Amino acid sequence: MKKTIVVGIKLLIILISFWILFSFNYVDIKTVTDLLSKPLWLIKLVLVSFFAFCICSIRWMILLRIQNISVPLKSLFQSVYLANFYGQFLPGVIGSDAVRITHGLKYLLPNQKGLFVFSIITDRIIGAIGLIIIAINTYLFFAINEYFSVEFATLIVGLFLSSIFLIYIAIWIGNIIANRYFKKIIKEGKIWLYINRVFEIIQLYGRAPTPIVVCCMISIVTHLCHLYMIVLLSSAMGIDYVTAITFFSAGLVALLVNSLSITPGGFGVGELAFVETIKAIASGVENAAFGSIMISFRVITAISLIPAPIFLFFNNNNNNNNNNNVKL
Repeated sequence: MKKTIVVGIKLLIILISFWILFSFNYVDIKTVTDLLSKPLWLIKLVLVSFFAFCICSIRWMILLRIQNISVPLKSLFQSVYLANFYGQFLPGVIGSDAVRITHGLKYLLPNQKGLFVFSIITDRIIGAIGLIIIAINTYLFFAINEYFSVEFATLIVGLFLSSIFLIYIAIWIGNIIANRYFKKIIKEGKIWLYINRVFEIIQLYGRAPTPIVVCCMISIVTHLCHLYMIVLLSSAMGIDYVTAITFFSAGLVALLVNSLSITPGGFGVGELAFVETIKAIASGVENAAFGSIMISFRVITAISLIPAPIFLFFNNNNNNNNNNNVKL
């Protein structure tokens, strides 16, 4: 009953969001369909989207290797790719992560499953860090170029660098506490064993700062690919009434909203957040069809994921054939 109510609320939010988008002419379906008749633009956009999936797999592989878990990059890519396919329909990011876990566990030893799940959580956190770093730098751009507040921008940079320093200090102190004090108070019982295991995993990441930094850089590149797609779409669709940095900033807000569990994949609310951000930054664009850009972004992502159900079909057939062979 509770799940039914939650699903109903999410569907209601989607309907309200699209009612607003269409009522105020923020969406023009014709511009979306016209994009499909531009093969060169489609190829470029799909390649950028596919590249983002590839480097996400590399980031995950690096995190697993820090924990001494070796999974073929091909298998990780399959997990990421399928998870993104299901993520188009499942709420937020939790559903897609469940797909990654289900698909990936078959490549592991029994004692590696906990580490594997923790790597997905860490991967998600690092992805969020990449988005936050881009957000901070975008805000700095506006602070310097729009308001000419160099002092304020310098303060923000100082706070950002200080936060990185404090993170390293926190990792260092955490390692000391885990090594010298925490192990002494471990008691019998699963909860304490789980807590101790988490501390040990955090220690592993704390001893590998360079790979973690590389993963953060990959996260930034991944999100920049998505934002680049949004800027490209504005040109391809002829909806270029504002500057590229405005589309970039609005896309950043939309991606943040999409990552929340408001609706499946942020459908509806992401488009509305995109439009409202442009209206807040620019002026005189109240009735422009900017929502069409985010809908086209979803269409391009869906096109790049077309091979996923085909792969899933053949993969399931191979598994069924293997099971039948084992029975025989």
